[in-house]
Amino acid sequence: MSSGQEATLPEDLGRHLERLRRTKRELVDEVKVLHKRVLKIENCLELLEGRTDDLPCTFCRGLVYQQSTVRALREGLSASLAVNGDLYSGAHGRLMSLHEQIRLAEGASNQNNRRFGAPEG
Repeated sequence: MSSGQEATLPEDLGRHLERLRRTKRELVDEVKVLHKRVLKIENCLELLEGRTDDLPCTFCRGLVYQQSTVRALREGLSASLAVNGDLYSGAHGRLMSLHEQIRLAEGASNQNNRRFGAPEG
């Protein structure tokens, strides 16, 4: 490795770590939103427990009120729970993988800092 390459290696690694940390922040926000959504759907499903399937009910989405049956609402909420649960699981998995990438990159950064004489951190 030439001396010019050695000089830019820690800088490139630093930029890479910045990108990873930015992606981590975005994923953390996504996971939080999805988790809240899943909890809200689960709460709505709990409210429907023990109710007769053919019982009419009114529900609100945004500012629009709609008539339905308990069965139709339960089926819609269950489908939504499955989709959002999958999205949450995928985002959480990507976040865990990203944590590992950051850990490895920070380890390499600390190793390079020692090698090039820069302070760690």
